[in-house]
Amino acid sequence: KLILGLFNFRYLLYNQSVMHFGTLIFIKNNTQRYTMKRSTIREHVFRILFRYDFYGQEDFAEQAALYFDARVPEKIVPIMYRKGPVEKDEDDDELDCAVISDMDRAEIQSRAEQIAALVPEIDKQIEAACDGWALGRIGKAELAILRVAVFELKYDGIKPAIAINEAVELAKKYCDVKSRSFVNGVLAKML
Repeated sequence: KLILGLFNFRYLLYNQSVMHFGTLIFIKNNTQRYTMKRSTIREHVFRILFRYDFYGQEDFAEQAALYFDARVPEKIVPIMYRKGPVEKDEDDDELDCAVISDMDRAEIQSRAEQIAALVPEIDKQIEAACDGWALGRIGKAELAILRVAVFELKYDGIKPAIAINEAVELAKKYCDVKSRSFVNGVLAKML
């Protein structure tokens, strides 16, 4: 099966998964490439993990499924099929309106479930790095960001500079100003 996409590239692109013919690109269906950037996948994983403290391990799989079902389906239309500009409400988030492929969804769910399975171990590592802070005192968003970052540092093999930078970027977006330095400091102690 081939997925046909119309892209206008000025150079010849050819490898095992993509062939370029004029302005048409044929992408083989068996490719292992994701359509999302890792930072976007990381943000989706964070948003799913944020629910962990509210629902616990036993309801986590259901909450992960609900995360994808609660997105804004009428606004999820690939750009090439839009007949005009899509009106966005003030409350609409870019992640809620983005198209998620089945491969990306599987990757997001897999990473979220892997982290959720390791939460007790990850929490011990976070608590050890937080001098004088019990986990109950850490905000839920900060804790979810730290869990994702610790997983990437200790279990996923992501370079420390990348994992810490991405965690700080998530803290900038979802937390207050002081949280950025807190997240950065905790993760720096774990190196």
